[in-house]
Amino acid sequence: MSLTIYDPRHLAESGFFQFLFRALKKEGANVVDEVPFPSQSRTDRHHEGAWARIDGALVFFDMSDHVFDFDLSALQRADLYLKANLNRSIAKKVFVSEGIEDVGAKLRPFTFLPPSLRRCQKIGAMRLRKWLRGPTLFHVVGVYENPPARGEADPFLSPGTRIEPHVMHFWVRWHFAQAVRESQLSGISRLTSRGNRTIEDGIHVKANLNHQLYLLRMASSGCTVLNTFPHVVYPWKVLESIALGRPFIVEREPLVEIPEAFRPVVDTHFLEVLPGFGSFDASASLGEPKSYRILEVPSSQAIREGFERVTAVLRDRERMETMADACREFSRDRLNPEFIVSWLRKEVARL
Repeated sequence: MSLTIYDPRHLAESGFFQFLFRALKKEGANVVDEVPFPSQSRTDRHHEGAWARIDGALVFFDMSDHVFDFDLSALQRADLYLKANLNRSIAKKVFVSEGIEDVGAKLRPFTFLPPSLRRCQKIGAMRLRKWLRGPTLFHVVGVYENPPARGEADPFLSPGTRIEPHVMHFWVRWHFAQAVRESQLSGISRLTSRGNRTIEDGIHVKANLNHQLYLLRMASSGCTVLNTFPHVVYPWKVLESIALGRPFIVEREPLVEIPEAFRPVVDTHFLEVLPGFGSFDASASLGEPKSYRILEVPSSQAIREGFERVTAVLRDRERMETMADACREFSRDRLNPEFIVSWLRKEVARL
């Protein structure tokens, strides 16, 4: 039984593969400089992919945050293709458009493993909230633009309509920020510029927080509020929050597969504001964003009512402590090198 990882830069770079590759290295993986095959993304985007050999099987890890993007060469050459953000309906459309035959059981779901996980686990072990009690709600999310500063109208005043992905991305975060402020619970809500100072106005969009400060504030808060629309996939912050021992809140469960071993459970690890809202349009072509994005506008009333329902749970201290314990257990039992590598070996054995 052997382990090999390809391209040692993944061990050093704080990116998609650092935690995963360090887990494999800790469990005895050999390191090879050259990758087995060059990347062949189906789009002009840089494709986040990496190779490993696990017990004789050539494994490709696809960490693209786009459900429609695949490494076409790796799909053909890998024995096992593990994709974070796998939606099989979208994958089927991709294969038809690219003339690829069904790849069968070699295509399976995976998850993001943030490079900050070990640091989060160390901070989480400090139980900061017991002696440095922060706000109940912690909502700090990045945006790419600042429509209110340009005087643009709020599209959520017309619920049920479809809007462009970038419009949904900003305004759903803006409305969650409003809901946090109106929740009658203590909270921090901050839309950050992702380093683009040209959109910072100090009112609607502010500067980024230092990442260490961000994690400390999250750890001392009661619950992390996150946004996934319009992609409806989990960001790194989900597992960061769990590793810190903090339950989280999102619009709804993601529309992608996540292996059961790494999948947070609703009402155990997280709460939904808009459960079941929206879907990808199965009748649309891959060239249309609505085929892989939720673009239907929820009403601001639905968001407020969702927050009112969630707020009732947040006021139940015993319930929230039970959820926090579940997050700590998830982190301890599943987000460790031994478990991750054991899970990978079991996936290979199922081939």
